[in-house]
Amino acid sequence: MSPEDEATPGNPTRHGVRKVRQTVASNSCATSHSRVAVLTYPLDIRADNYQQVTVAFDVPNDALNHDATWYLSHTGTVATVWHDAAPAPAPRAILSAAREMASLAVKPGRRALLIGINDYPDPASRLEGCVNDVFLMSSVLQESGFEPEDIRIVLNDRATTQGIMDRLHWLLDGARDGDERMLFYSGHGAQIPRYSIQGEPDHVDECLVPYDFDWSSAHAILDRQFAELYSQLPYDSYFVAMLDCCHSGGLTRDGGPRVRGLSPPDDIRHRALKWDAAERMWVPRDFTPLNRSLKDRKNGADFLGQNGATQRLGRAMMLRTKPDKDYDKTRKELDHFGPYMPTLLEACQEQQLSYEYRDGVTSYGVYTYSMAGTLRELRAKAKIPRSRR
Repeated sequence: MSPEDEATPGNPTRHGVRKVRQTVASNSCATSHSRVAVLTYPLDIRADNYQQVTVAFDVPNDALNHDATWYLSHTGTVATVWHDAAPAPAPRAILSAAREMASLAVKPGRRALLIGINDYPDPASRLEGCVNDVFLMSSVLQESGFEPEDIRIVLNDRATTQGIMDRLHWLLDGARDGDERMLFYSGHGAQIPRYSIQGEPDHVDECLVPYDFDWSSAHAILDRQFAELYSQLPYDSYFVAMLDCCHSGGLTRDGGPRVRGLSPPDDIRHRALKWDAAERMWVPRDFTPLNRSLKDRKNGADFLGQNGATQRLGRAMMLRTKPDKDYDKTRKELDHFGPYMPTLLEACQEQQLSYEYRDGVTSYGVYTYSMAGTLRELRAKAKIPRSRR
């Protein structure tokens, strides 16, 4: 093995697996015992009972490459370490056992992130049922096979922009084929008219509203941030995003159901308006479509909104700037399916409202309460397999 293939403190490009063999005699019958250590760089040991096996840093979807089981089941390790340490089984049996060990080490995993915000700083924006929604969905997920340790929640003043993004990394980073990921959000949604590089309003961003929301991109959960995480997921993973909010604001009458969407303040709203002198009234500004060929589809509004210029959550439109023909041609040339798209479960369509519901004295989101009841009913009828409930 050449020196450049080995890891050193200054060149940590390889992962070393060492075997220390020790012979012990008892009653004139010698038996061999092996000790195996996984280290991060070679040791300069000159001894007859020491052997070093170098294995590449190549653990799939593991940025740290600290999975000992992976390296101990690597074909290079199997061919040397285990062949000497366990000479009785045939090589084929050893390889089969190693593959089984590796498969156990990377068995599909589940994670769920549940976000609920009632206590927004502005008293007029506060909600009542979001925290209840989180606990309701946690109970439904645990009834469906999620372990308590698979689920993380973040509530109220802890659900800041940074707090949510940090937890989204926990949720989505390192996902492998077969893994299951669930995002649940209960709180306000909003739409923010945004400026182009030239400083002119040219599109609208849908967003989730964190605790520290201030109508700026720095304190909002936008799809261009979100898509950086979900668009790279393996195609054979499962990611469901359930959003109990709306992106159109509405008035809440005293004593009436609360709406889970914010209307922009007038200075923000002005970005998306223009003055019609003939009609002597304010009308929506005409934005250039973000993708004209996609806008012209029958379902174009599902991706780009009614105005054709809305970056909708969970659609990865910042990665779909090319016309459909060019986009499909590029995907074919690269043998690629395009960005991973989550399964979206949304409380309402773009121009509709999401409401809260009071069950006796306890508030929930109408959508969450109905969804939880439906899932439990279907599971009771055994229409949902436990592994995918």
